[in-house]
Amino acid sequence: MAKVLGKAGRYVEDQTVRKAQQFVLYCLIGVSVCAVASGFLLARSFGAIKVSPWVSIPFLFLTVGLILLGNQLLRRKTDALERERISFRKGAVGEALIGYILEGLPDDYCVLNDLTTPFGNIDHVVVGPTGVFAIDAKNWRGIVDSDGSGELLINGNPTNKNEVKRLVATCAETKKKIKTLCNYEPFIRAVLAFTSAHVEAKFGSVKYADCVRDERLLEYIRDKHNARTLTKEQIDNISRAFLALAQMDRKFGAAPEEPKQS
Repeated sequence: MAKVLGKAGRYVEDQTVRKAQQFVLYCLIGVSVCAVASGFLLARSFGAIKVSPWVSIPFLFLTVGLILLGNQLLRRKTDALERERISFRKGAVGEALIGYILEGLPDDYCVLNDLTTPFGNIDHVVVGPTGVFAIDAKNWRGIVDSDGSGELLINGNPTNKNEVKRLVATCAETKKKIKTLCNYEPFIRAVLAFTSAHVEAKFGSVKYADCVRDERLLEYIRDKHNARTLTKEQIDNISRAFLALAQMDRKFGAAPEEPKQS
């Protein structure tokens, strides 16, 4: 069993909680505005507030208009937040599944889950005899294919973000940081792992990254034909460098024992 550091899905879980908090905040703001406006109208109706009709009538229409407009804007904002929250929850499920699968690697592999770097979040990092892998877990549904220009299509349509470009850029910057920490610049293979989608993007069709179904992930990582072979000493040094980078994030939950030197 692989040595596992960190909790899979922590980043997306934090984002889910943040979106839920924003949802509640916007709801409270909307309720407060409506309560103030309604209170003023009630006070005006019962004569508690004396205002000239030339002022109160335009103010009444303005208040009602603002309430209706505010309600519409609030619904749009809360709907968007709820969609984002659901998306993050789905992402957390995908990361948890990939994390569980990676635990099945042999004990000469080290797995770091949910690595937050200054250059972006990496769902999973695997360091072992066959090289270093940066894995982005995707819980998409449908058919994933290459667009012919280095990015992905889902059900024939472009994705909302440049998923491959973002992951490859994060790997490139992280590699430089790892070199400063262990005096060795490893080749980091960018991998997008899909838990629910059918993958038609063949190897080599997506520039600088590979697309793999979850059931083939362990076989892909352990495949020695495309391996960048690492010695045990290199594995230990690179693993410690990644762990040092991860521990810059105070929320990273690491196992108590670090990889030992040869």
